[in-house]
Amino acid sequence: MQTDLNISVDEFFSQYPVSKIEMNTIKKHFPDLQAENDYGGLLHAAVYHQYPEDKVLAFVKCLLENGVDVNKKGEVTGYSFIHLALYGYTDEAGEDHSYSTEFMIKLIQLAVAYGLDVQITDSDQDSIIHTALASEVYSGKTVDLIEALGEDFDCTCKDNQGRNIYEALLDYRAEAKSENHSDWYKRLDNEEQEIKRIVELASLSLDELEKELTALKQQIVTVSNALTQEYLINSYSSIIPLKKELDHLLPSYHYFVPDQTEYDSLWDNLYVKIRKVVNDTLKKLATKPSFTMINDLEDICTSFDLIEEKTLLQEVCRVYEKQISTFEEKIEKTNRLSDLNRLMETIQQGLEDGEDKNKLLLLIEMKSSHLKELMTELQELASRVILFAKLITPDRVPTFDSLVNTQDLMEIEEVDLVQKKRSLQHQIETSKETTLQILRDKLSEIMIFVQQLEENRFLEKEEILQLYSENLNLESSSLGKEKSRKEKIKKK
Repeated sequence: MQTDLNISVDEFFSQYPVSKIEMNTIKKHFPDLQAENDYGGLLHAAVYHQYPEDKVLAFVKCLLENGVDVNKKGEVTGYSFIHLALYGYTDEAGEDHSYSTEFMIKLIQLAVAYGLDVQITDSDQDSIIHTALASEVYSGKTVDLIEALGEDFDCTCKDNQGRNIYEALLDYRAEAKSENHSDWYKRLDNEEQEIKRIVELASLSLDELEKELTALKQQIVTVSNALTQEYLINSYSSIIPLKKELDHLLPSYHYFVPDQTEYDSLWDNLYVKIRKVVNDTLKKLATKPSFTMINDLEDICTSFDLIEEKTLLQEVCRVYEKQISTFEEKIEKTNRLSDLNRLMETIQQGLEDGEDKNKLLLLIEMKSSHLKELMTELQELASRVILFAKLITPDRVPTFDSLVNTQDLMEIEEVDLVQKKRSLQHQIETSKETTLQILRDKLSEIMIFVQQLEENRFLEKEEILQLYSENLNLESSSLGKEKSRKEKIKKK
């Protein structure tokens, strides 16, 4: 329902940017900070409609700093403003939407800092967590809200139907299933086991708590003794639940024995060892980066909230990306086979196995293959030059190495290899012309000699033709056979 109070809040958020939301502007717009309607006060109105979350947080903080009652309830529903926020906001089209989980956590933490009664209930005796479970709109994790409320929240509290939060979850999940409300159902179903465990731990006796803590201590000690780089990377996701379990157990344990600190440092000691392993790994990465390792460490730093280490990791990541980029540029500019081989060796030794390394090696292989093909062509051309030389100038036949020394070719730029290829091709074409000319001259000499034989009647014409037939039998020569083969192909 849009009341005068809601309209006034609409106008305020429309008028002021977040930088101007301070007590002077709030008092100017709302002379009475205790103003309310049937559904609550200014705190309630701030979360009732769709407003920018940063503006709402700034507005709420100013109100709480200036004495607005954080535990104020709406007259009709009995909702605190946190209860109301969990039912989301209504947009201009009248559609309901969930606030982000991050916003709800910040809102609760802010309210707790200013004296929120974490056990506050509405008119149906629903706690904040009962309401989070009952809300068809809220899309975040309920467990995150339990953590935001802190250790003073009683996870065994019950609503007016006598249901603790786990029992309420089961009922609401059944309701969501019967109404085909898939999002609501999935959210509750995903959290069932975790909330069940929270309630179980909160319900334990002192003896049961000590038994659970002793078992948990042994698990943490086992992890601590086994903690290495490899173990952390492979098992960090199984370490995180140990902290959550400890966080759930310790408040209940301290309720019975507030002065007992035997288990308080368990996580801190393990945390110190985790940080050491991470820092040692970062030092190794600084000398030999690994994309896979960087990704693993990023997940670990996020999971264990290692802020300093994550900053160092980002620098390692930048160095690694620069290294890969530099290698790519070098490969692009390198046109000698010897240089490519040296570059390949550097990459093989300097990078861990992985996608980036394989990509760089593939680039080198492609470029090397092209140069090797060019060298093979040069060797084939050199062989032909030598064959022609044996026919034309048998006393001046060049050696193979003088034409194409393999070691020398590896040190030559691609552009020079291409130039050498053209030079050999030119030599071959020149040799062909020379050979043809020699052949023409020899044939001319033969024709003159035959003509003299015929004119002087040393041989009869039939004998001459017989000589031609026997010694110039093109059909039996390789040239004749090639010609015959081509003719057969054409006929087919």
